[in-house]
Amino acid sequence: MRWSTGLVSLLAARAFGAPRIVVVDVDDFCLSVAKDLGAFATSKVSTINEAIGGLGIDVTLDCVDFNKTMTTSLSATRYGGKECLEGMGHCDITIPLIPASARYGFYRKQVVDAFETSARGNNVVKVMSNL
Repeated sequence: MRWSTGLVSLLAARAFGAPRIVVVDVDDFCLSVAKDLGAFATSKVSTINEAIGGLGIDVTLDCVDFNKTMTTSLSATRYGGKECLEGMGHCDITIPLIPASARYGFYRKQVVDAFETSARGNNVVKVMSNL
């Protein structure tokens, strides 16, 4: 977590009533400060997937602005969740769009089923198939 942006984001989330704020970082001292400021839980980056139990996070704030942290936060965010990238100051950022946008994939044998699913609606935006 970048000290200023990350800790202010933690305080703002608390002020707006976020019920469970989990702070993730590589630095033990930063995690300790976050816990003192009211984080529900803290976790090292290396253990975030175990910490969330595979459930996914509803809203993720990436306050570090590196490709690796963005990829990690996107993978921890649940399908349909929200990702906020704060302070993205680097000129070249690579966003992994497929993992961030695709919910389901279909193989050649399932293309008809995929288009039928799309035709039914159910919040399906676009059919993606692996031909």
